[in-house]
Amino acid sequence: MQRFQDNYYSGLAQATQIALINAIAEGGEYDSYESVYLPDSAEWYESIQIYPNQMLEDPYAQYYSEANDRRWNEMVDEQYEEE
Repeated sequence: MQRFQDNYYSGLAQATQIALINAIAEGGEYDSYESVYLPDSAEWYESIQIYPNQMLEDPYAQYYSEANDRRWNEMVDEQYEEE
């Protein structure tokens, strides 16, 4: 075990891990685990509105929008400037 701890990415450690994974996957238990179907249920959670018809207003939204518009217009105007 010590030789695997010293070099986790050695070829021997990797080969051992692959062999273990294959041995686990070949068992019948893995196949039965993989074939289990878990149905969804619409009754798990109740659909409610915590704050119905509430609008959250951003007091700075207009300022940011105008600043973005102004910068956009500046960039468009820069495209048509003659050097």
